[in-house]
Amino acid sequence: MSALRWLTAPASLLAETFLPPGCLACHAPLGPREKPSNDSPESLLCRDCRMLLRPLGQERCCPHCGAHPFRSVPGRTPPGKCVDCASLPEAFVEARSAFPYQSPAGGIVRNLKYRRSPFLAEWLVRLSVPHVRDWLYKAADGAVIAFVPMTGGRQVSRGYNQAEEIALALGGLLGRPVLGGTTLVRVAHRGPQARHGTRRERRAALKGVFVVRQPEKVRGKKILLVDDVMTTGATAAFAAAALQTAGAEEIYIYTPVRARLGAGSLGGRTGADNAVLS
Repeated sequence: MSALRWLTAPASLLAETFLPPGCLACHAPLGPREKPSNDSPESLLCRDCRMLLRPLGQERCCPHCGAHPFRSVPGRTPPGKCVDCASLPEAFVEARSAFPYQSPAGGIVRNLKYRRSPFLAEWLVRLSVPHVRDWLYKAADGAVIAFVPMTGGRQVSRGYNQAEEIALALGGLLGRPVLGGTTLVRVAHRGPQARHGTRRERRAALKGVFVVRQPEKVRGKKILLVDDVMTTGATAAFAAAALQTAGAEEIYIYTPVRARLGAGSLGGRTGADNAVLS
């Protein structure tokens, strides 16, 4: 845990403990809090959000990059890959996500990122893991968990990296070690990927952005790379490419939420929504 995370943790814990409980996604009042031993992620969603929350149908996702829905072109896309795969570096084995961004899960991600609520990472992990359990345990078997980094300035501004919080929660649940934030680093930030209109622009914006400063920690290792959201997959794929260049052998990518470029969120997209896409 970073020094900044230690500074923000007490306020988050106080808010979670003493403020009246509200829906993790939309903040609607939930009534009296249940005993912690009986809490489940679903119990901290309001009735409407529970009804709207549906996992991605994995059978309709790309077997390689996890894009939803799976779109292929006979004669142009390799077997088991979609049209989106062609724009990504061949740096990872498979990627998966549990929920669509255009759902209450996207609301939880926005609250995690923009409402200084790092404790939501644990609830997001507990909510998402059961829907991809078999794949995730296969991907995590013998792996070290890494996370997509932020630049130092952006992390100072936010106080924590939401991808790191998700990785720590996932590592605790799966019993896998998590690499520190000084191993895979982001040396530049060139704006949210949703602002780059074409795949070529998105690729160009990410070249040279990620660097592995401690290659000895990834060389010869299997890596489960974690981020909050995938849209084009470019951000996570280029981070995976940096790990691959440093000697990582197998890289899998997991995000709790998957978005579709150009698809609005429930109730319309905001500036914060655009910023979350990567």
